[in-house]
Amino acid sequence: MATTQYKTPGVYIQEPNSFPPSIVGVDTAVPCFIGYTYMANDSDGRDLNMTPKRVESMAEFAQFFGGGYPESYYLVPKGNDGKFTVPPADNDWGAISFDGVNIYHLAEVGRASFNLYNSMRLFYANGGGSCYVISCGVYGGLPTPPSIAPTPLKAALDVGKTFIGPTMVAIPDAVLLSATDFADVASHMLNTCAEAGDRMTGQRCGDDRRHEHEVDEAERHPRQRQRLAHQHEIHVGEGADEREQDQETDGERRAERRVAQVPGPHGKR
Repeated sequence: MATTQYKTPGVYIQEPNSFPPSIVGVDTAVPCFIGYTYMANDSDGRDLNMTPKRVESMAEFAQFFGGGYPESYYLVPKGNDGKFTVPPADNDWGAISFDGVNIYHLAEVGRASFNLYNSMRLFYANGGGSCYVISCGVYGGLPTPPSIAPTPLKAALDVGKTFIGPTMVAIPDAVLLSATDFADVASHMLNTCAEAGDRMTGQRCGDDRRHEHEVDEAERHPRQRQRLAHQHEIHVGEGADEREQDQETDGERRAERRVAQVPGPHGKR
């Protein structure tokens, strides 16, 4: 503490500060979203591909990265063979009818799908604030949209670990990868978070995937369905036994209380 130098004689009063130094608040939940965007241009025209950009609102995201993937649909009538033929390159969403009489099939042009834009909409719709966005590829203005691949996503992760700011990492487009590619990206995501030491990421447990695999197998194979049903029955049976034991114990306690409350020969309990 610095000592005050007084140059003239007199009485001086110096009051110490009774409050401790204030703590400056910092953001502790700042996600970094990585994925494909419609475009990637800063307000001055600078390319934002593979460049972390801080975003404060959905309007700013749309300003720098554009909108969602432009999906196109069309109706497929029934052919002369009585079938609804949708090209293999397009996605068939099933039957649809506007009047309850004429039936069509709703088809989507292409099979491309990107999740980052809708994930940002949900983020801000649920009260999201500041975040960072790294575009690893654009799909706007191209005759053929790019395929989601692990290499650009991993390259964006390497870029993201070199700057300070985010406290968590999210890649919504990763769920559209195959199981092998998803595992590759998830492993790289965990490694980059560990190397940075100041952020985290959320991953699904292997037990969940194994359970989903068992359910899928059960839908295809009756024996597997019977085995899972038997396991569920055993689990429910164990819970029922425990509940029966609890009920018996509660019944015994209530009987003891009733016996204790019966008046004696002299009116005493």
